[in-house]
Amino acid sequence: MVPDETASEHLPDRPGGLSYVWQTYPAVRVVAVVLTVAIAAFVVWLALLRTDDASGVAEPGGGPVATSQADLAALSARLEAPIFWAGTRSGTQLEATLTTNEYAYVRYLSADAPIGDSSPNFLTVATYGAVNALAHLRSYANHEHASTTRIPGGGIAVPIPGSPTSVYFARSDQDFQVEVYDPQPGEALRLIKSGAIEPVPRGVIPAE
Repeated sequence: MVPDETASEHLPDRPGGLSYVWQTYPAVRVVAVVLTVAIAAFVVWLALLRTDDASGVAEPGGGPVATSQADLAALSARLEAPIFWAGTRSGTQLEATLTTNEYAYVRYLSADAPIGDSSPNFLTVATYGAVNALAHLRSYANHEHASTTRIPGGGIAVPIPGSPTSVYFARSDQDFQVEVYDPQPGEALRLIKSGAIEPVPRGVIPAE
């Protein structure tokens, strides 16, 4: 049956809409205000929760996480091994990755880069556990005919042949190698020679 289009003409006029409800029922206004405040608080809580979750101690094989000096020190203590970094650097955010074999990578992302950014444009310091690290690095340098540079503490630094952006270093009586990558050629070696690459403070410090 076709609806009677004139039926509405016989209905009494009725106020309606949100404005009517808002003016007529004060309780509705109170509930709306309470809900608005609650929702705002919930959004703030989510933002804080997301910030807290985004920063932490890296887990083996867990992928990159935003991190801090305190987180890196905690990771070092948990691994019972030093983790090297380049100190705090203005305008950067720290990212940490721990592989399943406990190789630790610390990257210095730009402030606006997302965690896990695949760009190779960031300073990276990697710490690799390796027994007889210095002997292995010397053997690598000899095999690859790579240049070596003496560094403080009785060690050597070895740029990867054909890739002046990456440099390994190791010191005597220490069972780890450190790789420093910087997209600017020569900068990685300069950082190592300057002593800027060091264990994270309050973490495990290698014996001299």
